[in-house]
Amino acid sequence: RDRQRGGVQRSAGVSRAPDVDALKMVEAELKGVEKTITELQSKLDKACAATHSSSQAGPSSQTGPSSQYGLSAAALAQATDRLASDAKVGDYALMDGADDREYGDGAKVDGRELRYYLIKIRGVRRALTAPEPSDWGLLDTGTQVVDAEYYFLCYRPGNPARWYVAAQPAPRLVTVPTHLLLRVGFRMQLAQLGRAPSKQQRQHVQRNAIVLPIEEHQAAVAELQRRRGRS
Repeated sequence: RDRQRGGVQRSAGVSRAPDVDALKMVEAELKGVEKTITELQSKLDKACAATHSSSQAGPSSQTGPSSQYGLSAAALAQATDRLASDAKVGDYALMDGADDREYGDGAKVDGRELRYYLIKIRGVRRALTAPEPSDWGLLDTGTQVVDAEYYFLCYRPGNPARWYVAAQPAPRLVTVPTHLLLRVGFRMQLAQLGRAPSKQQRQHVQRNAIVLPIEEHQAAVAELQRRRGRS
């Protein structure tokens, strides 16, 4: 019986000494995973800081963004307050996209990226009654916001038209601080296919792509210049 019991112990690994080489290999793999996680987190932090710098730098939720803008805090608050008051559910709007070249549209002026996003208003202006996480960091109690749906920009190679599509299958909802609003309440037309459309263009039209008027693009870039004191 003792021999049988000892055999079970050996076969189950109870009495076997730990494999030093195997432990070292596992330890090395864990260190590699930790390093990868650290690097990815660092990249994510940098991307968030770059994309949402205008919101993160704001001194308070009630006075608007910081002195990085050409306008005074009071003047900017007055302008964006008017935009937020005029915003109606269902309106399209453009908002500050900082220097996000990947997802935002806009222009490079004097070596500086001026980018914006397209959104659709889903709720009237409101003040937060408690801190709330958002795509622009943690928003403080009292921050003036509008609830909106984010639209994705889809580029058309060789064509200046700006097409946007909604997320599928569910809308991409965002809580937007009102001091980031640039333009509100303009018309958008459904995209139309031209001659010999690409497969991508046909897919976008099937998703009810909409077209941003060139005038709104120009007005948004001009407003970003004005806010940053570059006009």
